[in-house]
Amino acid sequence: MEISNDEIHLYSDNNNSTKLIVIKSQLNASKAYTSGNVIQKDVAIITLGTQWSESARNGTALHELLHALGVHHEHKRNDRKKFGIKLNEKRCKEKYGKD
Repeated sequence: MEISNDEIHLYSDNNNSTKLIVIKSQLNASKAYTSGNVIQKDVAIITLGTQWSESARNGTALHELLHALGVHHEHKRNDRKKFGIKLNEKRCKEKYGKD
């Protein structure tokens, strides 16, 4: 692990394949997002805004870390109906214009 300024670099070597997760902060922002994941790519970048409340910060960081590791939202799973996850598909199409 390497820490410099507002970025943390995590390295994992498995079968001579190095994966990298970069965690960086974005000043005065209240958003968080992840670009890529280490299942599909060698690098995932997590950006965390600095304007989160302390109670939400850890959960948000964990949520984005799971995305970086390749975990998707439950409602986007193809097999979600097997687990009782139901979507209001009509509402999704109305609001977002897609499934």
